[in-house]
Amino acid sequence: MKSKIQYSNGGDWVKRPLTVVGLTYMCGLVFAMAVGVRYAVYMAVILGLAGIASFAVPKIRKGRAIPVVCLTIAAAIVLYVGAVQLYVQPVSALKDTQAQVTATVTKAPYYSGAKIVYPVKTTYVRGYNAPQEINLLLYTTTPIAVDYYDSIECTVQFYEASADTYKNYLYAHGVYISSYINEDESVATVTNSYKPFAYWFLVLQDKIEEAIDEILPNTQASLAKALFIGDKSNLDASIKDSFSSSGVSHILVVSGLHLTIIAMCFYKLIKKLLGHIRLACIGGIIAVILFVVISGFSMSVMRSGIMMTMFFIGKMLNRNNDSLNSLGLAALILTLFNPLGIGDMGMLMSFSATLGIIVLYGRIKNPIMNKVLHSKYAGLINAVASPICVSLSAVIFTLPVTICAFGTVSLYFLLTNLLVSFVMPLTLMSIVLMVCFFYVPFLSFLAYAFGFVAGVLCNYLLWVTGTVSSLPYAVINVDKPFVYFWLAATILIIGVGFIMGKGRINHIRYIAASSVSIFVISVAVYSLTTGEDVTLHILDTGGNMVAVTYKDNTAILSCGGSYRRASQYMYSLGEITREPQLLIIPDKSWETSQLAPNILNSFDVENVLVYSSKKYKNSLYLQLAGTDNVNAFDNTYTTTLWDRVKVSIAMCDDSTWLSVKIDDVTILLCPPQGDCAALSQQVLSPTYAVMAKAPKNMDILTADTVILTSADDEYAIQQPTITMYSDDIRSTIQGDISLTVSPMKDVSIWQK
Repeated sequence: MKSKIQYSNGGDWVKRPLTVVGLTYMCGLVFAMAVGVRYAVYMAVILGLAGIASFAVPKIRKGRAIPVVCLTIAAAIVLYVGAVQLYVQPVSALKDTQAQVTATVTKAPYYSGAKIVYPVKTTYVRGYNAPQEINLLLYTTTPIAVDYYDSIECTVQFYEASADTYKNYLYAHGVYISSYINEDESVATVTNSYKPFAYWFLVLQDKIEEAIDEILPNTQASLAKALFIGDKSNLDASIKDSFSSSGVSHILVVSGLHLTIIAMCFYKLIKKLLGHIRLACIGGIIAVILFVVISGFSMSVMRSGIMMTMFFIGKMLNRNNDSLNSLGLAALILTLFNPLGIGDMGMLMSFSATLGIIVLYGRIKNPIMNKVLHSKYAGLINAVASPICVSLSAVIFTLPVTICAFGTVSLYFLLTNLLVSFVMPLTLMSIVLMVCFFYVPFLSFLAYAFGFVAGVLCNYLLWVTGTVSSLPYAVINVDKPFVYFWLAATILIIGVGFIMGKGRINHIRYIAASSVSIFVISVAVYSLTTGEDVTLHILDTGGNMVAVTYKDNTAILSCGGSYRRASQYMYSLGEITREPQLLIIPDKSWETSQLAPNILNSFDVENVLVYSSKKYKNSLYLQLAGTDNVNAFDNTYTTTLWDRVKVSIAMCDDSTWLSVKIDDVTILLCPPQGDCAALSQQVLSPTYAVMAKAPKNMDILTADTVILTSADDEYAIQQPTITMYSDDIRSTIQGDISLTVSPMKDVSIWQK
């Protein structure tokens, strides 16, 4: 007789010490990471004293929950701050310095834009008291002929990643500083005859990729490698955007989902063939260990690996596994000795989703199934309801992380997850069997049979995500101040309900009604207070992508950036406007104009203003030939867009400068090859200067604030120069920047 799965309520949590301590400890780490060391220390002192003081109150002491929670969060903060001081601070001393290093290549190189990134570990860093044996990302424009665990000798420039999310991700993986090799620097390589055991796992990954590339066409092969080993380096940016926009980007990240599917398939296969549960459990544990190693010890995979191992051990010992306790134990194992590991966004998403499934799945699904228990369609309803309930449970708990980290929500995530969930196990196992049989003599022909199945299923996944992502409003931009207010208020209401319910979340209807009311009021207030604002949007494209909006009007003033993520940039632009009234194509440089064709293809642009018709590229000329209302400028051009916005254009030596005046606020858009000496002093004294690269003679540019739009590696090169001439530097590496001027001429800056 099968035992029913028990879904615990909140009142049982205090009986689970690993759950309370593990998840509370993670919350403490998240808080410390979010607010920074200084404020985290203040909170640690307050909570530590509160936890100790609570022991003096008999009622609280008897309940134990409040003292444990306070002291656990305080301990988490102390460990996080200690890790920053012990590991990060000494290495940060290398920032903005140059040194000769000898380093060993520890992982496969990958592309980041036009640069190649080599993950290395230094064996020698020249310099007085320089930290040694540090993990490092080494950026270069030229490939280096080097094998895994061979050595590189060169002179590098150290820099620190600027975007907080990316910086925290690097910290989670033990990388506290990055570097780049100047183009004129020579690089020497040394072949090491001794290879550590980890070398062979990297070779195994290469062999897996070789098998996939041999059997599947390019597009399907790139998707199969992403699904199996998490290698997205060859995956087209449009495919990544489709998966993200349709709400299933998690399947491109090797995670607990993949491990669970593969481990359970091996477990059921061995159990079916041998009829022995303990041997099947051992086989499942071996599959877990192998997949964790192949995935490169991904944090989310290790989370699932710990929980699956405990599940199999429980099966072997005939004991019921407590999922919440297993999750709490996994949290402690992964972050107790690596507090900075909390910066891995994949791990946070994995823990949040798993917690949501454990807590909500039964509560959502059981009432549905109870109503159709005796229906002849119960099996069909169960097959449809299960993936929907799993997805809904996971999304509810990952929503705060998604909003804070990405600022977007996929509207059709339930539909997409329903369409892809039933093929994922078959897709993964087809890829696994294809790779395995490829290297088996006399049976390699079976690899092509499984490869055919894998290819068909990959095409299906591509079709589903491509179709859903093309639907209207597939992704909603929620990166608005009122959304964060609503989210914080809802969490506060739930917390109050939890305390008033003495460990149970009661009055769910009142909580939901309060949350909806707060959201509606917040939207109304936000709409009323921002309707007359003029906003300058500076997008994170790696170049100057700038648009200005007023009421329902939009003008795109510059359209530069990298092609690699063009579809994502078009989505970001689509959140600002559907029909731009004006597109300005300033010049021929990629930093200011490269994405013009993408904009013309994606939007119905009313008017185009382009640099001299004698100079622009043939491809752009052909595209503009079919566009109405195209005008060209040769030297200077001035236009008043709306009552409060004036744009002046000056072309000097093939470099185009744009000056935007919003009321009394001036913004200067600087071309990458421009020379400040060609401009008047009036133009050279803007409130804000926007640039991808520092122009020549920048010392005569007196902007109050400089906004740097270059990508992370280029930012490291440009930032030291710009710092010499400006005390206030902002960067789009942290996210898109919005500069808003109110009717009262108040200026505010908002960044994702």
